[in-house]
Amino acid sequence: MKVGGEFSAFKPDFGAQSLYGIGVYADLDMPRWAGLEVEGRTLSFNKLAGKLRMDTISGGGRFFITHGKFVPYVKGEIGFGSIDFPFHHNYSHDTMTLYTIGGGLDYKLMHRISLRGEYEYQLWPDFLGKGLNPHGVNIG
Repeated sequence: MKVGGEFSAFKPDFGAQSLYGIGVYADLDMPRWAGLEVEGRTLSFNKLAGKLRMDTISGGGRFFITHGKFVPYVKGEIGFGSIDFPFHHNYSHDTMTLYTIGGGLDYKLMHRISLRGEYEYQLWPDFLGKGLNPHGVNIG
């Protein structure tokens, strides 16, 4: 089992400004090449006029290959996203199902300490009737 924290930088697909935040994750890897991941994140730094905030929690499968100190992986998750945004047609908050695909690399620094870098693409299909596709990087 691995547990870690990460810094995130995302393009929210809502306005031109990037959002920054922090997250936590837990991985349960099986002995060969498959595992499970659960993660939570808040993107609340650098808010657009103090209004835009995105929080997510998701979980799913991950597939990896261990090659010495390098562990490249891909993942697919489903979860919930909560978004606060500038006032739009009488509301400014919504919570919905989201889907995540991504991939990255864990680099083993020591027996129990790794450095992680990953890219994530999210699909929020129900946002304002047209969907939302935030994407970004996580380092932890």
